[in-house]
Amino acid sequence: MKNYTLTEKQLGTLKKTLDSMLEAPGKIETEINDEYHAEGGEGDIELRGTLEVMFGDLGRELKYLIEDVENQPAPIQWVEDVKEFRRLYRLNTPAKTKKEVWTQFKCVREELSELFDEICESDFRPSVKVLDGICDLLFTTVGLALVLDCDIQGAFAEVVRSNLTKLGADGKPIYREDGKVLKGPNFEEPKLKPFLPKEASWNA
Repeated sequence: MKNYTLTEKQLGTLKKTLDSMLEAPGKIETEINDEYHAEGGEGDIELRGTLEVMFGDLGRELKYLIEDVENQPAPIQWVEDVKEFRRLYRLNTPAKTKKEVWTQFKCVREELSELFDEICESDFRPSVKVLDGICDLLFTTVGLALVLDCDIQGAFAEVVRSNLTKLGADGKPIYREDGKVLKGPNFEEPKLKPFLPKEASWNA
């Protein structure tokens, strides 16, 4: 499925266009016959069948487009915010070198190290610094996905879907001794390949 970014208003316009196309054959045939009769013509000109075929093909394509848009997850605001930050600071182009990826990865590593220090200093309790560290880690991690030109939003949704299949055979969660959720017999690995960039040209 191709990704589209449309506002609610644009999607509404598409739906109105589809409705108009479905009604068009009858209206066009009526208007043409009214003009034909006004000029003294007898009988009716049969156009509706042909027009329905023409508009039907276009209508189906438009219907599929609308379904694609509606089935896509709504944009995650903080992902969009990271994109805007990278656009504003001219960092929004995918990486072409390992150095660019490494630079962004170092940012992630630094934020993780700082968060580790802050959460230890706070005695594993919430604090302003801990919360700030969590946000910075999310920000830089999303940035890494964008540098790699990956669809982080689609990938995240797929991982969520996968994680929800971890339940045991009895439909109940399985826990490790420390509380970590374990995979059940029906666990499905996330299918992440569609969210990788389709073309990648990496330089040294």
